[in-house]
Amino acid sequence: MINGFDERYKVPYIKTLKNRIFTAYEIGKNTLKSQFMHVQDISLILDAWSSPAHLPYLGITAHWLTSKFEPQEVLLSIEELPYPHGAIEIQEHLFDLFYEWGIDSKIIAIVTDNGSNVRKACNNISIGKRIPCAAYTLQLSIGKGLDIIKELIGKCKHFISFLSADKKKQQLKESQIYLYRQQAMQETEDKDLEGKAENIISIQMLKASLMSNTNSITCKEGEKLEVLCPTIYEWKVIREIVELLNPFEEATRLLSGINYPTIGFTYPIMYNLRERLETEFNLLETSEASEYQNAILEDIIARWDFPQILCLKGSFFDLRFKSLDFINSQKTCNQIINQLKEEYEILKQDNTAKLPDHNDTNESITMGNFWKKKNAKITAPIKDEFQHYLNVTELPALEEYDSFSWWFTNKNQYPILHQIAMKYLSIPATSVPSERLFSDAKNLITP
Repeated sequence: MINGFDERYKVPYIKTLKNRIFTAYEIGKNTLKSQFMHVQDISLILDAWSSPAHLPYLGITAHWLTSKFEPQEVLLSIEELPYPHGAIEIQEHLFDLFYEWGIDSKIIAIVTDNGSNVRKACNNISIGKRIPCAAYTLQLSIGKGLDIIKELIGKCKHFISFLSADKKKQQLKESQIYLYRQQAMQETEDKDLEGKAENIISIQMLKASLMSNTNSITCKEGEKLEVLCPTIYEWKVIREIVELLNPFEEATRLLSGINYPTIGFTYPIMYNLRERLETEFNLLETSEASEYQNAILEDIIARWDFPQILCLKGSFFDLRFKSLDFINSQKTCNQIINQLKEEYEILKQDNTAKLPDHNDTNESITMGNFWKKKNAKITAPIKDEFQHYLNVTELPALEEYDSFSWWFTNKNQYPILHQIAMKYLSIPATSVPSERLFSDAKNLITP
């Protein structure tokens, strides 16, 4: 095919291609190492997964912010885990990786799932703070509640499997079309027949059609459908469970979005979910849905009632949640603010000692130098950055109020504080960014 484009082109030998790939890799690796030298704080996402050949792999990605508050991510390693895939093997791999890239002193957080081997390895290395993946932990809470209705879930799975056959799908579709035409002819305005109720009726029509068939096999299929089809009460349970799960779907979409949610997003979401569970679902009619609600609520409280300091510091630097009012604990708020203020004062002293000499007469003639006095009035740093930031009005919790954009726009007013903001806003809330990379890697790794 290549010769079809250009007969003069000679395809390189495999050895030549391998050498070129290796050379390109080494150049890219050295470039990234040089880039890391100018990065102050790095967060890691660590995730274990299996290849299509069921081989265990450990993937590690690095995350940081540029001076323009642009999130950066890069895949550092994706290697097969040696047996027995325990904490010791993960720990040794992490130490080798830190040494290879020279980043052990820069790591502030490691985001992982709740695997016992991963947790133990992160605790043993004592480098960076381990942060549980918010999306993964949220799914654990949902699963805790689903245990209560596992029999109904099993019944629904068999029911869906039964209707998934091509013939059944076609028969169900015909029943739905017939029902729609009947309603159109009668011009009914009965809202109870809309949406999900229509689906229930169409299934009942399909069941009646199968059972009335003279063919014994078809009739037995109708009898099987009658056994598998949820009862009216079970449909009510399903509807209420779906309503309970709607806020969790919204939260998962926010946490798994492309707009790089940081750890400062984690606790506001969890506390909002908790509040909605407690206040928005007081009129549940089925005992199963009420038990499900209580089970999820108890699990969320158990997992998130002890706030991680690192996550709350991230929330403080998000203008939408900086008041930390969602945790309902003034003592904890004061603790976070005092720790960050102390960190600010230390950094302020360090930066004051490193201030450059502005009396250099050999400065190049630029527009900024020419209008130095005018620009100094406009972009002059605030005297007490920390107190000024505390007094800034909190923004609404809307997507357009992005913390990265705000800090990039205002960083000249906060020359010290914005450095601390970069540190905590660089930590991702979930392992979703890495999982996207690993999904692509599965397509490249052959069995």
